[in-house]
Amino acid sequence: RSVQGNLTRPRIFASPLTFSLGGTYQLRLTPARGRLESAIGTLTFTYPINPHWQAYFGYLIQVSNISQDVVKPAFDPAVPTGGSASITNRRDAIVTDRTGALQFGANYTNTDKPFNPSEGFIASADLKLASPYLGGIDWFIRADLSWQHFIPIPRTQGRLNFRYALRYGQAIPLPGLPMTDTTSVPEIWRYFGGGTVDLGVRGLLPETMLVDIETIDEGGGVQRLHYVAQGGHIRALATLALQVVSINDFLGGKIAHSLFFDFGMLTQKWSQVQFNRDFRRSIGLNFLKWDIKIVTLALGYAVLLPNVIAPGNVKPIDDRNGRFIFDVGITF
Repeated sequence: RSVQGNLTRPRIFASPLTFSLGGTYQLRLTPARGRLESAIGTLTFTYPINPHWQAYFGYLIQVSNISQDVVKPAFDPAVPTGGSASITNRRDAIVTDRTGALQFGANYTNTDKPFNPSEGFIASADLKLASPYLGGIDWFIRADLSWQHFIPIPRTQGRLNFRYALRYGQAIPLPGLPMTDTTSVPEIWRYFGGGTVDLGVRGLLPETMLVDIETIDEGGGVQRLHYVAQGGHIRALATLALQVVSINDFLGGKIAHSLFFDFGMLTQKWSQVQFNRDFRRSIGLNFLKWDIKIVTLALGYAVLLPNVIAPGNVKPIDDRNGRFIFDVGITF
C-alpha cells in the first residue's frame, strides 16, 4: 500500500531552479523482511546544467517501523531453575527509526529516447548525509552510483541490441560524533538484493541475497530452516543482456526477447567477503518484452547457476529450479 503526493514549481525566483515538495507513505509486507511501514518527506531543488546534465540538492526526513523477529526462552517446568529452556517464543517486535538527511546528486542522460532507450547511456550519483542535527537519530553517509549503457549492434536494422548495467552503493556509519553513538547504519537504509533487475540477481526470492539462516529443531528429528534478510552496507551489482526485436510494430510498441546474466554481491565489509559464499550469479530469458514509448513490460524466467558450476551459489533456501519474473521499467 502506498500513497504519494508531490508539489512542483519550475523556475522559482526567476531562475532555472525547480522546487519540489513531496511526501510518501508506504506499507509493505515482505516474506524476507516482515512488515515495513515508512513515511518520508522531501524538499528538493533541481538545476539543469545542460540538456544532458541535471544536478539536485535537498533535505529528507523519514520515520519508519520495522517488524523483526524476537526469540526468547519460555518457561519449561521440565527444566531446573537457571537451566537452558528447550522451548522458545518467536514473535514480532517493532523497531522504530527516524532519519534526517541532506541529499546531493547528479544525473546524466544521453539516449535516443528518454523512457525506453535502445542507444546511449544513463549515469547517476547520489550522496546522503544523515545526522541527529537534521532531525534523525544516527550519523551515516550513503553513496550510490549507477551506469546503464545501450549499444545497438551494427547492420541489424535496430533489431539486435547489447546492454549492460552497473550499480554500486555503500553505507558508512559515522561513530564517535555528538548526540549519539552510531555503530551501524539503520536497517531501513541498508542494501537488500535479489529478485528484480534493480535489486540484483533475478532467480532469487525477493530481498534474499544476504540472509541469516537459523536451524530450528521441531522435535522428532525434524528441523526447519528459518531465514531473515540481512541488510548489507555494501552492494555491487551488474547485468549483461542481449536483446532481439521480433516485431517492430505491435499495438504501438515492439515485441522483443532477451538473454541476461546477473551477478554481484552484498556484504557488510569488503574485508569479510568470501567469494564462493557472497558472489551470486544467475542466467535467464525474458521470453516476452513489450517495449512501448514510456515503459517496458517483461515476462521471463531466471535460474541460479548450479553449485557444480559456481560452488556456493545456490543456498539452502534458494529455489534451484529457478523462478518466473515480471518487470516493469527499463528492463535488461
